[in-house]
Amino acid sequence: MRSYRRVQASRPGWKSGLRLLLGIGLLVNLWCHPPLLAQEKWYPFILPWDDATPTIVDASYLLVDYPGQDPATVIDSRGHVYAGDDGHFYFSKTGRRAKFWGVNFTFGANFPPKDRAEKVAARLAKLGVNVVRFHHMDYHAAPQGIWDPRYFPRDTQHLDRGQLDRWDYLVYQLKRHGIYVNINLKVARHFGPDDGLPNTHLFTENRFFRGVSHYNQRMIALQKDYAAQLLARKNPYTGLTYAEDPVVFCVEITNEDSLFGSLLTDGEINYIPGKKDVLSEEYSRELDTLWNQWLKEKYGTDEKLIAAWDPGLPPPDVTNRVRNNDFTKGKAEWQAQALERARMTWEIKENAGPGGSPAAEIRVTPDGIDWHVQLMQGGHALVEGQRYEISFWAKARRPGKINLSMMKGAPPWQNYGLNKEFSLDSDWRQYRASFMANATEEKEARITFNLGDSSNTIWISQVEFKETVPVILDLGESMALGNIGRPLRSDFGRYTDNRLLDLLRFYYELDKAYFTEMRRYLKEELGVKALVTGTAPWWAFLGDIAAQSGMDFIDSHYYWDHPWWPAVPAWSPRGWIIHNTPQINSMDQLCRLAAMAVAGKPFTLSEYNQSFPNRYAHEAPLLIAAFAAFQDWDAVYLFDYAGSAEDFSNKHTTSFFALCGNPVKTAQLPIASRIFLGGQIEPARSSIDLALNLDEVFTGYTKKLTEADYFLAAHGFDRANALIHRLRITSFAAPPGGDLSRPVPEERVVSDHQQLIWDRSDPARAFLELRGPAVTGAVGFLQGRTFTFPGWSFHLDAKSPDHCAVLLQPAGGRRPVTEGVPASSGLPEPPGLPGPLLAQASENFLLTVWSEHRNTGMLWNKSQNSVEDRWGQAPPRIRPVLLSVEFQVPEGASLRLFALDPTGARKKEIKGKPGAGGIWEFPIDTGREKTFWFEGEILKE
Repeated sequence: MRSYRRVQASRPGWKSGLRLLLGIGLLVNLWCHPPLLAQEKWYPFILPWDDATPTIVDASYLLVDYPGQDPATVIDSRGHVYAGDDGHFYFSKTGRRAKFWGVNFTFGANFPPKDRAEKVAARLAKLGVNVVRFHHMDYHAAPQGIWDPRYFPRDTQHLDRGQLDRWDYLVYQLKRHGIYVNINLKVARHFGPDDGLPNTHLFTENRFFRGVSHYNQRMIALQKDYAAQLLARKNPYTGLTYAEDPVVFCVEITNEDSLFGSLLTDGEINYIPGKKDVLSEEYSRELDTLWNQWLKEKYGTDEKLIAAWDPGLPPPDVTNRVRNNDFTKGKAEWQAQALERARMTWEIKENAGPGGSPAAEIRVTPDGIDWHVQLMQGGHALVEGQRYEISFWAKARRPGKINLSMMKGAPPWQNYGLNKEFSLDSDWRQYRASFMANATEEKEARITFNLGDSSNTIWISQVEFKETVPVILDLGESMALGNIGRPLRSDFGRYTDNRLLDLLRFYYELDKAYFTEMRRYLKEELGVKALVTGTAPWWAFLGDIAAQSGMDFIDSHYYWDHPWWPAVPAWSPRGWIIHNTPQINSMDQLCRLAAMAVAGKPFTLSEYNQSFPNRYAHEAPLLIAAFAAFQDWDAVYLFDYAGSAEDFSNKHTTSFFALCGNPVKTAQLPIASRIFLGGQIEPARSSIDLALNLDEVFTGYTKKLTEADYFLAAHGFDRANALIHRLRITSFAAPPGGDLSRPVPEERVVSDHQQLIWDRSDPARAFLELRGPAVTGAVGFLQGRTFTFPGWSFHLDAKSPDHCAVLLQPAGGRRPVTEGVPASSGLPEPPGLPGPLLAQASENFLLTVWSEHRNTGMLWNKSQNSVEDRWGQAPPRIRPVLLSVEFQVPEGASLRLFALDPTGARKKEIKGKPGAGGIWEFPIDTGREKTFWFEGEILKE
């Protein structure tokens, strides 16, 4: 994850990561939450943390190659995993396709006591998990991390022997159950003063030396040393080194770490005088030197550089476009507003501005979100590609921050390329912001001052908005002097296109060189046989994907509704909020992931989650399993399973991400594993080839079109195409100006093989139908709707929650894809028409009904967007669902339906009503039965 903390409900603790989720409804939460059923009517459900009994829900059969195979022999018998030319994983000894459905272990969960390691490995096998990603091993000293506490934190060169022994035994137990491992190298390592590096104390704890560790040679040497200590040593329980053991499916060089990612935050790879939490000066100078050397090698002289960077533009129109820019007409042409719980008053003060001019005085009472207090002027026009500058004078009663943006003054409120923060003090100062318009706007562009960062009084005067021309070189800059600066991202609008393109090409080449060298070291010097990848860009920038082209596969991360802390330090136990919105209404957002897959390279998603307590989070594992199977990805991991050895036995949900203690998401693991590993949704039959131009990708970055889907959308691509076809990047060297437009139906988006149907005819109540060869059902807003599938149908009662999921699968699903089961011939029956009889084979079936859960005593705030620190306690409770289900069985056969206990064993038979034509009707109340899964058994005469 981007940072290391996650809020724990049961105890103080900080263990996961902050991620800026762009483009997922950050502006406002428009969702209207329905009234909640009294919590005491929700049924309690606790999963045994160490259950491995072979019941109908058991998905361990997906981890072996044939029935009856000893799982302890599986991994060695298959050989190492390799990447085929077709862009998928294969086993070297069998030649069969390899796919992975996994979870993350973080911090102390990587080092459990041996008795827990045995139970956890068996438990994961039952859940259908066949890979574990070892994450955040390198943040703590023992007992929560890998470092030897006798040396840490002064140095990070000594590994704790006891921790290594526990880790070795965990890997051994996972291997015995047919479960592979993914080893992360640099995640949260904080170098110390005895590591031979200056000023390590200036790096704040959540920075993790991102970016700088890609070019500082001492840091690179330390990374290599750590990799050697970890991978070249023999595991005494397996008898093999980690470099040679096929249980190691892959190695990740670093986590969410690239120069492009660091560039998103101005200070992460730049020293900025007077600002805190920025790169220290000596490391910034080191990167400046490399930049100037790169320019010298490319251009040789200032004259050639200037000729290359000069755009030859005509003089700009310097007319000030701001109406009543000095407030001499009072409030005319300006608007101010406070949203939600924020409050503000404003008035025009005569002679209060610089030089005795009028000034707007705004008194702010914040609610923690800066854009909840705004001063703005709309009605402006912009031309795409034109440079503009906004300047203003401002001061504040006490030191504080404000934000300036240029945005559309109406839905969808898009940003036009300017979003910059300024620090104010009690003196009048002039501030400037330059930007390049990323789209043309005829009349609705709006200058917006976001003032709600803190309680303060702010004065603003003399606002100007003008065209400008970009800067080639700042005054005094010269290649001969070696002092050409690296522009901050917030200042990109000041500089010429070619200067910015060169900067991004420089970062790209530096990143690519780092990843290439680290992979070379692992493969050639350490003899690592596992696959190697560089990093997962959570910011989804396609330039990072291009930089990973020399890796064995492409990785990615994605979170829906990640918590954020608008007014307090991140990972505080209070002050966090979520949007509490469903992903199903925005399924096309998953295009962001699909658009990063590269033809000829396997694609993995090593972190995914929809954060608790989002009340729609039960949709997440099912949606991603179906989507990943359709896109023909090669691995998916949920984040995370546990964050400590104690977490494995949690009895209620204790954090935003942990699966342990979360009865719904944990129980969905074997269901989703059947979908993904078992091939219950088949890959798309057709592909869209994305031929891209790398310089256009870089230009998109300068226009703040960072994420893959936003970049594609700017070139006419409809995100919903990712639900119709497989997406793959085929080139980064295509001619510029390519048209990616492709029409998509507005209401029902149907996959090319008709196995997935996303219905958004009501945009606020979307749903996804699954019509695969071995899974049928629906996820989303199902209340009051009837769904008909081959052999069965269901109707959700009006008393049911609006949002839930209902799925039917054969008990054994399909054989795993490693068996090479061919795709079904022909298309499934059209939606709603009678199909083949259910379960004509003798196999029983599994019916699952999913809904929201919460801890006992958990309390929402009035806005329904946080529980603060009121997480509640065990047992977790699940919201009841009422539905009627009809099954069609062969003539003369009968049907029995059983409610299952938390292990998946039968606990009670549900009486059904037989009808004509082999129809059996069952009324199901999950609250009455106190379960979400059911087993069906067909009895033939």
